[in-house]
Amino acid sequence: MKRPSDIHSLEERIGYRFKNWDLLALAITHCSIKNIEGQDNQRLEFLGDRVLGLVIAERLIADHSEAPPGELSPRLNALVSQQSCADVARLIDLDKAIRVGRSASKKRQKLTDGIIGDAIEAVIGAIFIDAGFDTTQQVVERLWNPLISQNTTAERDAKSRLQIWAQSHRQSLPLYQLVDRSGPAHKPRFFVKVTLESGENSTADGPSKQRAELKAAQELLEKVERDDA
Repeated sequence: MKRPSDIHSLEERIGYRFKNWDLLALAITHCSIKNIEGQDNQRLEFLGDRVLGLVIAERLIADHSEAPPGELSPRLNALVSQQSCADVARLIDLDKAIRVGRSASKKRQKLTDGIIGDAIEAVIGAIFIDAGFDTTQQVVERLWNPLISQNTTAERDAKSRLQIWAQSHRQSLPLYQLVDRSGPAHKPRFFVKVTLESGENSTADGPSKQRAELKAAQELLEKVERDDA
């Protein structure tokens, strides 16, 4: 059977050509629709989640040879989180390829990060079955490199560190406010302002509210730490 054009296009964006492209078709089949055999991507997602964790853990061990497990764990959790998976999926427009049922299809622009993140994990599981660990590792590292190179831990841990800073200075917890949202539904930009009890504040934007909060927290933390110095 000839490979469908949408599958071929998705393979090019992923950077891997399947020997059995039915696996990729199954990986993008949400449980709201299932395929003709009554299958969906949930089992592949289960497998891909474990493979992703192993690949990222191995990469972190290699990149941070002196780091203790207590430092590596938050890095790992950040990189394999639902938000990170969804972000990676959107970079290759996987969200537009997910096959969903009729009711969900009408709300395609509102597909949750959970659905989108599960799909990229299912794709990882499909590659693992099709080609084994080494090839899967190469694909995952290439797709995740933009996140790995962003010093993800510092960014994602910023809210916790800002909270600790505020408490150590006898202030109440930082206040986060969504001040604006722009862009199309499938690629929104969120603008969040974080304010300390003492009045210092910072505003930042991101592809999700969580990302914007983290970025704003990081910027404000850097500001108050400079003032402390």
